[in-house]
Amino acid sequence: MFDSARYGYPLVASFDGQKLELLLKSFENAVKREGDNKLAVKLRFELLHSDPPMLTKTTFQRLARWCKTDGIYGDGMMVAQRISELLFGRVIDRRLIGT
Repeated sequence: MFDSARYGYPLVASFDGQKLELLLKSFENAVKREGDNKLAVKLRFELLHSDPPMLTKTTFQRLARWCKTDGIYGDGMMVAQRISELLFGRVIDRRLIGT
């Protein structure tokens, strides 16, 4: 089982699910291409529709990549950073986790 704490990002167990859902909807509205909403779909399934919430390494890495991206992805990046802050208390540094 994946544990984001191993990378220095322990999941905040008491994250606000309603706030996460609002951020996920904002992310889906911000992304430009159809397939870019996969992050929101995976986070919703893993954290809001699983008991207990269980984040996979793939989704964690995907979120990290969205937290630092360029070009047309800027709007999605800003929302991804807010999601990261909600879930981990800070923005994931993709360089530190090697993605």
